[in-house]
Amino acid sequence: MKLTDNALTVLTKRDYLKRDKEGRVVETPDKMFRRVAEAIAVVEQNYGSKIAVKQWEKRFYEVMTNLEFLPNTPTLMHAGTRFNQLSACFVLPLEDNLESIFKTWNKRRP
Repeated sequence: MKLTDNALTVLTKRDYLKRDKEGRVVETPDKMFRRVAEAIAVVEQNYGSKIAVKQWEKRFYEVMTNLEFLPNTPTLMHAGTRFNQLSACFVLPLEDNLESIFKTWNKRRP
């Protein structure tokens, strides 16, 4: 895998790479790709064997490190972390009345 200097700067400055409590980067791009591949592949447990999970993990890792495909920012930042939010956006259920609007407003993430 060969990332440009600019790509490495973005990964570091924009918090794609994990940091410790003091804010120091503790993850390399390779480790980020491995973290993401493992987190994405784990869903295969619902459909196949542990062997299938490892096969998909390897394939996801390969396409990312070959720069054939990169997931969206939330996936790169959060897959395999405590937060684990992989969607860029999502819709909360909302009815067309004030009660529902305020109920939904109170459920939003601060």
